[in-house]
Amino acid sequence: KKKKRSPSPAHVINIGVFADLSRGLLTVESLEKEELSLVSKLHFRLHPPTSGIFNEYLILFLIRQNALRVNPSLEVGSIQEDALHHIFEVAKYHTELSTFDV
Repeated sequence: KKKKRSPSPAHVINIGVFADLSRGLLTVESLEKEELSLVSKLHFRLHPPTSGIFNEYLILFLIRQNALRVNPSLEVGSIQEDALHHIFEVAKYHTELSTFDV
């Protein structure tokens, strides 16, 4: 059997970062509640592709039109396409590093 490892501090991301990325749409408490709900519904069956798909959706919410569709009262600026691509590539790289099993 493969020994399960607990995440090292380098792999743990403060959930407040995600609340901040939501531009005021979500609170830490609402994210924690939804995370627990999701993980219990999946019976803790998560795998690396799940985090890759999350990155794709995260980038979609960084696009101004999508953010305004979720909350029209947001005051958001535009992010250039090359910046979005760079953010996605960095997120993808870090996701791959964090899910790589040694």
